[in-house]
Amino acid sequence: MKQKLIAIFLAFIMVGSVIPYLFSGSSQPEENNPEDQTNAPGFESVSGKHVDHKFNSIDDALKMTPEGVVSAQYFDISKIKGTPIENLINLNRTAPQGMYNANITKTYSANYNGSQFQLHTFTPEIVAFQYTSKSYNGYQLLGRSNGIYNVIGNPTILGSEEKVKDVIDVLSKDSENTDKFDRIISYSNPDAEIQVVQDIPNDFADQYYLGISKLGNNNYQRNIVYLNPSNSTIDNISQLEANSTERGVEFNTTTEGDVTKVVVEGNLMSVISEPQPHSSMNNTNQTQP
Repeated sequence: MKQKLIAIFLAFIMVGSVIPYLFSGSSQPEENNPEDQTNAPGFESVSGKHVDHKFNSIDDALKMTPEGVVSAQYFDISKIKGTPIENLINLNRTAPQGMYNANITKTYSANYNGSQFQLHTFTPEIVAFQYTSKSYNGYQLLGRSNGIYNVIGNPTILGSEEKVKDVIDVLSKDSENTDKFDRIISYSNPDAEIQVVQDIPNDFADQYYLGISKLGNNNYQRNIVYLNPSNSTIDNISQLEANSTERGVEFNTTTEGDVTKVVVEGNLMSVISEPQPHSSMNNTNQTQP
């Protein structure tokens, strides 16, 4: 049962973490080549404007995100590396280092109905890939393969031409960024290594936030924030909190108006395998969204 809960949890946080159609066949990214890193030109080799935006949390990334997003994921790879959680997730899937022939340090994916874009920071800040270039609103769109483009900067944008232009429009103040998740983000943990938001109206809640962070005592903390949780979700929260000590976790719940926040603390395996309140407690075959 515990292994199944862990598998479900990992599948959930990995949804949309990569753009699967970016590379195919001979275009599949290779392992980092130190020689290529040494010889590659830096960001300054790309003319025009470069992206320059705060990128330390999912909240920062959402401020760059055009309207219409239905879910998003943020991973601080620099915090995850060398910790126990690195062994549980596939970092090459979350942040394929060969994409830039550099070390990705943070990654974000915004998912729409049938499309997505990503944001990355990486080191060294080099342009170690072949591209064609076109200009848009002062920025250079670097064409990769399969209709995918980069816009260099901190963070670097990755996506289809349409999505990349949409992000540039937000940066240029020509269109509004999404404010869909502002309510639940105000209850989030901005320092969490892994952060996820989902828009799920008429489900177990209207919206959902998940944050995973490592604590100073080597334990982990899982924050879940629900906007307008269903009655069954609230009932499950109460049941899980009532017997949390038997499962070896600290379980704390707070409710303010239409927002309910659940904070779980314990060792990594206990936190990861802890049932999520919106999952049926009586049906072990049910999966999470």
